[in-house]
Amino acid sequence: MNKVNSDFIKNIIKIRDEEPIDDNGHSYLICDTCNKQLADIWITHIDVPIITNISAHCPYCNKLYTIDNIKGSYYLGTTDDVVHSKVDTNITKNDDILIQKIYIKTEQR
Repeated sequence: MNKVNSDFIKNIIKIRDEEPIDDNGHSYLICDTCNKQLADIWITHIDVPIITNISAHCPYCNKLYTIDNIKGSYYLGTTDDVVHSKVDTNITKNDDILIQKIYIKTEQR
């Protein structure tokens, strides 16, 4: 893994903020024990070199759920079931791809 440099990040931000948003659909992180939606992930730019893994604890049954290999940039949203009280991000770079690991602390609505 390589250290993330600021020019690489600036280029990703430029694409994300200046290019028209593409609606590449929504993915949902869903608790498979109680069927609560823990996060709404709206993919906006598939061509951005980012791969993200998102994890969240379900506040209803206290189990951890993860969705892996989300490709591109996205907007992360709350759902009708939960709010996000804290989001932790760990970012690394592997060759020319940004790797993000995100943990969401959720609370019941």
